[in-house]
Amino acid sequence: MRAPCPCGSKKLYMRCCRPLLAGKVIPDTAQALMRSRYTAFAKGKWQYLSETEAGKAAEGGRDGRVDGVRWLGLEIHEVIQGGINDNSGAVVFTAHYAHVGDGRRFSMHEHSIFEKINGRWYYIDSIASP
Repeated sequence: MRAPCPCGSKKLYMRCCRPLLAGKVIPDTAQALMRSRYTAFAKGKWQYLSETEAGKAAEGGRDGRVDGVRWLGLEIHEVIQGGINDNSGAVVFTAHYAHVGDGRRFSMHEHSIFEKINGRWYYIDSIASP
């Protein structure tokens, strides 16, 4: 499969997010986790979403399922810490999507918060933006 990765990295899916979604590699930065979570939404990998959540994001037992949406692209605007040697970080992004039924297009802007727990990155919470 020589398809580009949905996360917008310009890498092939099989060399970018696929190993993360398959559990063969863990994300080493907050941005890598954010990109892999976007790809999980795009590919319908709901279990990966729940496995990469902690804190407030994990409350309520949701699996992240979003039905009736086709994900169109991801723009990363800012990365705040979240590097290999950090324990927390944030990623500000816009995700573009369309409703499957009528094709209407929308964008979602978010400031996602991540934390490294026992050496592994988790999505903790978000601050929605207009």
